[in-house]
Amino acid sequence: YEDIMNELDGLKAVLAIPTYGNVDPRCSKSVRAAIMTASNHGLKWAGDISPDRMGWSAARNVVAQRLYIEPELADGIIWIDSDIVLEPDSLLKLMYNVKNIPADFISGVYHQRLPYHNPVFYSWNPDINRFQPAESYPDNAVAEAGGCGFGLVWTGYKLIKAIRDLPSFEEKGGWFPDRRDVGGFGEDLSFCYQAIQAKVPLWIDTGIQVGHMGEQKVVVKSDFMEAKKAVKEEDLVPVKWGEIPK
Repeated sequence: YEDIMNELDGLKAVLAIPTYGNVDPRCSKSVRAAIMTASNHGLKWAGDISPDRMGWSAARNVVAQRLYIEPELADGIIWIDSDIVLEPDSLLKLMYNVKNIPADFISGVYHQRLPYHNPVFYSWNPDINRFQPAESYPDNAVAEAGGCGFGLVWTGYKLIKAIRDLPSFEEKGGWFPDRRDVGGFGEDLSFCYQAIQAKVPLWIDTGIQVGHMGEQKVVVKSDFMEAKKAVKEEDLVPVKWGEIPK
C-alpha cells in the first residue's frame, strides 16, 4: 500500500463515529493518523457527521438518512466505533478494497472485549435464520461474511439506497432497527440482515486488524500486593511514617 500514492483518487467519504460521552485520546489520535494516511493516498473527505449522545440505533439512522437524501455528499460512509484503535494504514487498506473489489459493504476485524475475545463478524445460516459467530479465520484474507459489528465498516451509497428500496423497509426502524427486545438482532446485525435481503455482499478483510479498548480496571491494594511478589525483597525500600524518603 505504501507505494500506491494515488490509488484512492476519485473516492469521497463521510466520517461517522457515534459517541456518547468522552472518547479515549488513544482512539481519537489513531483515527486522525489513519485519516491523514488515507488522505495522502487520494481519499477525499466530505465531512464529519458523527452524532453524539443519541441511542445507537437512532444515531446510525441519522447518518444513513443524511447520505440517502444527499447522494452527492459522498460515495459512502466510513463508520468507526469510538472505542476502536486504528492502525495508520487501516483506512487506506479498507478503501483500497472499496475501489478494487469493488465493495459497497466491507469491514475490518476487531475482537470482543471479554474472553474468549471472538472476532466480531458472523456467517449467516439460512437453515436456522440466525447469525453464527466466527471461531477462527485465516490471516490476510478477503472473503464474504454474513454480518459484522460496526467497529470499522464502509457502507456505500448504493447499499444505503438498496436497503431503503426494499419492500420490507420500515420507516420506524430504518436501516438500523434494534429488535433485541423482541428476539431479533441488534442494530448492526439488523443492518446486515437487510443487506442480505438486498443481495449486497459483506466483505471482510482479515488483514485489517484494529484494536478494541478493553474494560478499565479499578486498581486497589490487592493489585499492589500482587505486583510486589515479582520484586526481590532486598530491592524494596521501607519508609518509616513521618520520614521523607530520599
